[in-house]
Amino acid sequence: MEEKHAGLSASNLLIVFFSLILFFTAAAFASGQEKQENSKVKKNNTLRWTIVPGPFYNPNLGVGLQLIPIVSYKIDPQDKISPPSTTGGMLMVAKPDWSIPDWSFLGFVGQKLFLNQDKWRINFGAGGVTMVFRKYAPGNLPGASNDYVLAKREGLFVKAGAKRKIWQRLYGGLNYNFQYYTIYGRSSSDQQFLDAIGIASGWQFQSLLGAEFLWDSRDNQFSPTKGLQADITLDYGAEWLGGNNNYALLKGYYAQYYSFVPDNFHILAWKFGFSTGFGDVPPDKYNSVGKSRYGGIRGYLKGEFEDLNLLDAEIEYRFMFVPRFGGVVFAGLGTVFGKVNNFSGAPWLPGGGFGLRFAVIPDRRINARLDLAWGIDSFTVYFGVGESF
Repeated sequence: MEEKHAGLSASNLLIVFFSLILFFTAAAFASGQEKQENSKVKKNNTLRWTIVPGPFYNPNLGVGLQLIPIVSYKIDPQDKISPPSTTGGMLMVAKPDWSIPDWSFLGFVGQKLFLNQDKWRINFGAGGVTMVFRKYAPGNLPGASNDYVLAKREGLFVKAGAKRKIWQRLYGGLNYNFQYYTIYGRSSSDQQFLDAIGIASGWQFQSLLGAEFLWDSRDNQFSPTKGLQADITLDYGAEWLGGNNNYALLKGYYAQYYSFVPDNFHILAWKFGFSTGFGDVPPDKYNSVGKSRYGGIRGYLKGEFEDLNLLDAEIEYRFMFVPRFGGVVFAGLGTVFGKVNNFSGAPWLPGGGFGLRFAVIPDRRINARLDLAWGIDSFTVYFGVGESF
């Protein structure tokens, strides 16, 4: 059983120091890269690019490094309405546990296109992963001795989507998500634990077709200062689509941004989200309070507190010290319930923290972010490009 430590232990302080060093190194690198590219920018004033190196730390996945390249450009320089399109990716290597020889690797490339006076929005992404992680049983409660095993995930994923403007800022469209992966225990006892909680053995196919409606009045795709985003998505997975399970996932999201100083250097942002499943939802698709692309809050390990349904809310104050450096403070609350714990017995988990920002592409408001977050007996570091929400 793993002993838990609240607050900042000596190892956590080392991680913070290491992350800060890498963050400021990344800022210096990005700043120098921008100066080197001045001549290219003059030739094509719609193109901006940078490569951001940074730290990776999550107690669930380990300690490592990641490299985030991003290119921002206009498909049509005469289009004054569409946001800049982007091509980006991530390479990550991490050591999940120093007592085992395994390393984790993740590679991803993604594309977002804004076309024809922002009437069309098209996205595509693909990647692969081999990753060792802590797998917990669904329905854990805070303060309990939550046992876990070390599991390994290997696989490939592809996703694509297209949305068309329907009316004013309302978009509607279709998404497709395909995953081919396997999850297995590193030992026979680990595998017995996975079998007991319903993780399917062998290679799995998940093929989901989705419908999405989006209202987006944000003034920037990476770091909004005003406007709102409201999104609802229904993904349907079925054997006739090539998957192993018949189920549906419903996700909803609302975020709003308010600049209470005219210079846009002081922003209040807040968001609410929910996610639920119907049918034969695979246990590895349950929702987690830990922050992920589809919801949750910062401060918790992804996967430690998970169940079929998720509710979450988060608020954040963003400010700039100087034109390129800034900071944030944030707090959130989330819960999961529905399959193991009912709603009345589910834990409400608070989280919060603070972070730094550096504008890697200032005129597009594209920031590198480093967040330090705490939950109940947990601490996590987040690094990425663009705001958390």
